[in-house]
Amino acid sequence: MADDTGTIEREIFIALPPEELFRYLVEPSLMARWIGLSHDLDPQPGGRFRVEVSSGNIASGRFVEVLPPRRVAFTWGWENQDGDLSLLPPGASLVEIDLKAKDSGTLLRLRHCRLPADLAARHGARWSFYLANLQEKAATRENACNHLASGASSMATKTIRQSASIGALPMDVNEMLMDSRSTPTSPVGRAGQHQQRHRRQLYGLGNAHFGLQPGAPARAQDRSSLARTRLAARSLLHRDF
Repeated sequence: MADDTGTIEREIFIALPPEELFRYLVEPSLMARWIGLSHDLDPQPGGRFRVEVSSGNIASGRFVEVLPPRRVAFTWGWENQDGDLSLLPPGASLVEIDLKAKDSGTLLRLRHCRLPADLAARHGARWSFYLANLQEKAATRENACNHLASGASSMATKTIRQSASIGALPMDVNEMLMDSRSTPTSPVGRAGQHQQRHRRQLYGLGNAHFGLQPGAPARAQDRSSLARTRLAARSLLHRDF
C-alpha cells in the first residue's frame, strides 16, 4: 500500500526461522542472494549501509536499529545525481523490517517511510519484487536442506556422469562452453566446420541434461522457459533500480 505521506508497507511469509532470515538482512553474502550487486554493511547503530542495488544505482544510509533476530532499521537514499532518484538523497528515508515467528517460518513486515510522493509507488513495486526474490531463495534453501537431510538419513547416493571426447584444444572447448549462444553458428572454412561440429557435441550434452536426445529439437515448454529466463535477465539489466 502507499499513502500521501510517502510511506509504503509490505508483508510476506518467508520459509525460514527468524534467526536464519535475520542474517539475510545484515550479511553481505546472504543479502546478495536477493538484492544488490555489491554491499558495504556495518550492522550496528550508526554503522554504514551502502548497497549497489543495480548497476550504477547505489542506496546508502546508516543502520538505526539492529535487534537480532527480530528487527533491523536503516536510513535509505540514493547517491545518484541524475534522474528522479536524486530527489531522495542518502539517508533521507527510513526502512524498518520486523520479523515475527509464524508456523515453521517468519512473517516479515517492511515499512519504508519519508519517501517523496513521486517515488513511493516505484519503491513499493521494487520492494515487492525483491521480497518475492527473498521468499523464493529462502524456499529453495529450505527445500535443499530438507533434501540433504532426507538423503543423509537414507544414506543412498546416486551419481550421474556423462562424457564425450571432443577433438578440440581445452581453450577452444572453454570458449564454446562460455559462449552464450544456444545453437551453433555458421563459421566459414575448415576450422569453422570443426568448431561447428564441436559445438553440436556440446549442444548434445546440454540437451541430454534436460532429458532430450542429442540433436532433437527442444520441447515447446523448454523453449518457453528459456525465453522467460532471457527476458527476465534483460529486464534486470535495464531496470531503474
